[in-house]
Amino acid sequence: MAGSNIERVAVPDDSGVNWEEVYDDDELIKKTIPILKKYLAANCLLLGGLKKDLISRIEEDIIRKRKNGEKIGVDGGGGLKEEPDLELSQVEKKMKIETGEKRGW
Repeated sequence: MAGSNIERVAVPDDSGVNWEEVYDDDELIKKTIPILKKYLAANCLLLGGLKKDLISRIEEDIIRKRKNGEKIGVDGGGGLKEEPDLELSQVEKKMKIETGEKRGW
């Protein structure tokens, strides 16, 4: 649904990646798409697009967090609504309820 206001729920990043170090060393390109998506999901950012789009989103988020003095990475917060006890299927159900989604995923 393009343009819809879906509330994103942070999913814990279990990648073990030090994102700030990877960014500083200009090594985001070396990470796989599933690993990049862990950062994006943990920070409630869009997951779709080409690898270059994912990297761009991560770079923009890190730059924004640095500018605002926010912590970068798994525990970065940034106003995220975290619900780490939810399984993925529970998160999907919650999103369907909050958005009134009727179709199957």
